[in-house]
Amino acid sequence: MTGERYPALDGVRGIAILLVMQLHFWGMPFRFEGEPVVHRFDRWAAEIVDVGWTGVELFFVLSGFLITRILLQAKGSNGYARNFYLRRTLRIFPAYYGFLLVSIFVLPRLGFLASSEAAGTLTSEQLWLWTYTLNIGFTFQETTPDISIWFVHLWSLSLEEQFYIVWPFVVLAVGRRNLAMFCVAVVVGSLGLRFALGLDAFSDVFTAAAPRQLMPAHADGLALGGLLALAAVRGTLPSFQAPIRIGGTIGALALVAIFIAKDGLPLQDRVVQTWGFAALGFLFFWLVYVGITAREATKTFSVLNVSLLRAFGRYSYVMYLVHILVGLELANLLAKAGVPFTIAGLQAPFNVLFVALASMVTLGIGWLSWTFYETRFLDLRPKFGEDKVSSFAEVTPQS
Repeated sequence: MTGERYPALDGVRGIAILLVMQLHFWGMPFRFEGEPVVHRFDRWAAEIVDVGWTGVELFFVLSGFLITRILLQAKGSNGYARNFYLRRTLRIFPAYYGFLLVSIFVLPRLGFLASSEAAGTLTSEQLWLWTYTLNIGFTFQETTPDISIWFVHLWSLSLEEQFYIVWPFVVLAVGRRNLAMFCVAVVVGSLGLRFALGLDAFSDVFTAAAPRQLMPAHADGLALGGLLALAAVRGTLPSFQAPIRIGGTIGALALVAIFIAKDGLPLQDRVVQTWGFAALGFLFFWLVYVGITAREATKTFSVLNVSLLRAFGRYSYVMYLVHILVGLELANLLAKAGVPFTIAGLQAPFNVLFVALASMVTLGIGWLSWTFYETRFLDLRPKFGEDKVSSFAEVTPQS
């Protein structure tokens, strides 16, 4: 099982990016025009769509699995840490810093884009973006950055980058025998830290975003992915099928109960930020396990192996980077043309069309970036270790 690849995981990643994109795309043209949601069905649809932020949690579990598996298989090899960091750099930095360069320095000079003026206001806030510390900035009351809307989701990439920096040393120092217990401790500790950060005693120091965006407080999904990686490398995944399924079921039931009690999954709610995040971790722990163990000729594999879904997963990194900017520009163009419309007072029909259009445009940009830009850097990775685990883009996106 050591050298096995998991093609169905691209489908799982496709689910994650679709959740995040529909969250941001839904209603964007009407928000751009300042039109409120008034129809009862639209309000109900908005509650459903708002759970799209959970796609970020799925990305975390995926990252925890893929990165931990890479590290476990590379452990003991020459240049263990050096090769890992260089390969991560080639995978992540070109697209990320390319996006920043275009957004901050090119767009303001084009003039005709809706984002041009706002992009030019970033002078005093750029450091958070360039140093992968945006999540830390959002965590403290005194440092909250004032940045354009199409950069706010990059906090999740900052969190992941901090995980990449720390985790190789954890895997090396703890060892396989104790790594499982360490991951369990991280899961429990993260939940406890989220409770602590939400206490009124710390309200003058930490923002409401702290329980989600501070890496140690939100490392449980990453650690759960690490547990799956450890079982995969040991070849013991089948023996954990029952407890993983039970955990996923409990997580799903807990989320349904929270959704009903809270009329959705509001991100700033204390219950959602504590038990809700934990429940999501276990639900997606199960979903990633399903992706890992899905075999050809099964219905699960057929669903996760749908070519369009896998395409969304394969190009999800750049899609995550650019999707809010793409949606805003499309909404602006359509608004100028007078296109956004309602049917019998309903915004939902047009929202469905807009989500589909914006998603396909974003997919096209992801494909172009992968084909003509990212692969030029990825071709250099074999110099720094063999691709033993996956050709997939092990990244997290977030909302």
